[in-house]
This record gives sequence, structure tokens and C-alpha cells, in this order.
Amino acid sequence: MKTPKGTLSPRQEELMLFLWDKDVSLTATQMAEAMKEKGWNNVTLFKTVQALTENNFLEVKGLEKAVKTYARKLAPSMTRAEYYGNLLASRGITKEDLPQIIASVIGTEKDSVEKEIDEMLQRL
Repeated sequence: MKTPKGTLSPRQEELMLFLWDKDVSLTATQMAEAMKEKGWNNVTLFKTVQALTENNFLEVKGLEKAVKTYARKLAPSMTRAEYYGNLLASRGITKEDLPQIIASVIGTEKDSVEKEIDEMLQRL
């Protein structure tokens, strides 16, 4: 697996969030059909899939016969957590920042998160 390059554009992120939630390999045609409900047209979808594939955010997970040809089944090459973790790291976020980030995400105090993290580390 090649390392993805760059960050996702808003449109790319929308498609990746959809795929992370689905958690199955899909053809571009299947994606286009599902994203139609969200206002996507086929041209936008196919260009977005091409860019995500070229930038190694999507990888081929198999083939599916479609009439007389075969279509690639694509899936994210990384999890949502891996993508956002890499994004935070690329922005200079370090492990020292994690208690505050976790506290912000779950809506609690930093001190209680730090205590829980210390307890988890001791168990490991």
C-alpha cells in the first residue's frame, strides 16, 4: 500500500466519509448511484474517485462483472482514524496535545482524561 499524499478536499472528504461509513468495497457506478441522493452528478463522482485513487486514498479490493466488462471495487486505503491522526500529526499535533483533544471531543475536563490515559497506559 502506498502512502496517501496530501489532504482531502471538501468533496473528497465527503465521499471518503460515505465510504468509511459503508465499510464495503464499491464500484464507482455503485458510489455514483448512492451519492446521487446527496446531489452528486456522475462526472463529479468519477473525477473524485479518480483523484482519490491517484492519491492512494482508495485502493482496488477486487473486480465485479458489469455486463461485458469488469469494474474495479474500491475501498479506502486507511481508516478514518488513521487519516485524521495523520492530518493532526502533519499539523504539528503531538502526543502531549492528545488529552486536550480527547477532552474536547468527548466534552469533559482535560484532567479526567489525563487520569484515564495514565490508567490505560499502566494496564498496557
